[in-house]
Amino acid sequence: MTGLRRDRMRVGLEVGLREGSNGERLHGAISALDCGRVQVWVPDLRYAVAPPRALRGYQTALTYPAAEAGAMWPEPVVADHPGPGPTGHDLLAHWAWAHRAGTSDQPHAPRYHAAARQVLEVQPGGAGIDLSALDVADALRRFTAAHTGTRSANTLAALSSHFRRAMEIYLNQHATATPCSTKTLITLGDGRTLTVLAPHQPTNTCWPLATHHTSRSAWSGGGG
Repeated sequence: MTGLRRDRMRVGLEVGLREGSNGERLHGAISALDCGRVQVWVPDLRYAVAPPRALRGYQTALTYPAAEAGAMWPEPVVADHPGPGPTGHDLLAHWAWAHRAGTSDQPHAPRYHAAARQVLEVQPGGAGIDLSALDVADALRRFTAAHTGTRSANTLAALSSHFRRAMEIYLNQHATATPCSTKTLITLGDGRTLTVLAPHQPTNTCWPLATHHTSRSAWSGGGG
């Protein structure tokens, strides 16, 4: 199977990958694109780096040839509920997860989630709206009209900007998934479970293992 091409990689993209030493399936987010390797932040409650100590996880890296050969693939998190496509529920679930898991987008996740919640709640259908058919400009006009007189112009502008960015990042990740992707429940190394949009059968037989360096710091203070 074909892995993630370099020209489709970007900082913040959620990906699945294979641990080079033991073949463990991992889930993380691209944190940097260096000249020779792609850096990935892997949230894991068993590890922490300081500062800040609140971030539980570790940094790992794959070479671009290894990633493109199949050791890495797009793997966005989706809401675990019935539905044919991305909805407002998926958008809210994504940013709630990004905040809890400590992905590279974590510093922005609370404001993106808050903006999405407030914009969606004034739309016909609320969070159940189909994002692929949503006219963002029209949605923001409706949101602004609903709060004109009760919110300052600066606040409305900031929330509108956060909503646009939240939509852009989420929909870009959703569109990057391969056509053969399906909703899959995975279990992370620290015991947490995620529902992701993953390729069919990403096993050791079809995903070559990567040669990469992992930097981990042991954390004995427990999760939370």
